[in-house]
Amino acid sequence: MADFMNEQEQVELIKNFWKRYGNWVLGLFVIIAFGLSGYQYWQHRQEQNLNQASEMYLSLVNSANQKDLVNMKAQAEFLMKNNSNSAYAGLSALILASAEVSQDDLSSASKDLQWILTHQKNTDLKDIARVRLARISLEQGEPQDAIKILSPVSQTYFIDFEMTLGDAYILLGQNDQAALAYQAALDQGKKISEKDPGVLNLIQMKLANLPSANFN
Repeated sequence: MADFMNEQEQVELIKNFWKRYGNWVLGLFVIIAFGLSGYQYWQHRQEQNLNQASEMYLSLVNSANQKDLVNMKAQAEFLMKNNSNSAYAGLSALILASAEVSQDDLSSASKDLQWILTHQKNTDLKDIARVRLARISLEQGEPQDAIKILSPVSQTYFIDFEMTLGDAYILLGQNDQAALAYQAALDQGKKISEKDPGVLNLIQMKLANLPSANFN
C-alpha cells in the first residue's frame, strides 16, 4: 500500500508540476528547437558564402593572370563588400592594389590597402598591407607617413619593414637612421635558415651606397 501511495504521490507531483510549469517548459523546448534550426540555417549560409567567396577568388586570380583589371576590380569589390571578414577579401584587395600600382593608380591602391587595415583581422595580411602602403607613401614623397605606417615593426616581416624604414630615412636625409634600419634587416636576413641571396645583396648595396657606410 505504501508503494502504491508513493506512485500516486509521484503522479500527483508530475501533474502539479505540469500545471505550474508546463507552458514554460514547452516554451523552452520551442525556443531550443528554433535555436537549433536557426543555427543550422546560419551554418548552412556560412558554408554557402564561403564556397561563393572561394569561387569568386579563383575567378579573380584568373582575371589577374589575364591582366583583366575591369573584371578583377569588380570581383575584388564584390568580395570586399559581401565577405569583408574573409581572408579571400583581404587577398583580393592585395591583388587589386598590386594591379593598381602597376597602372600608376596609387590613390586607388592606397584605398584598397587601407581597407585591409580597417576590415581584416589577419595580422599577416595587415602587415603586408602596411609595407605596401608605406612604399606607396614613399613613391608619393611622404616618408614621415611611411614611418608612421610601419610602426610598430612586424616581427614576421621584419626585413621588409626595416628595409622600407631605411628607404624612408634616406628620403628624410637621416642616413644614420637608415644605416641602422638596413643593418637590422641584414642581420635578421643572415639569421634565417632560408636566406634569399637577392634580398641580402640588395640590403648590402643599400648600405654600401650610404656615406661612410660600414657593415659586415
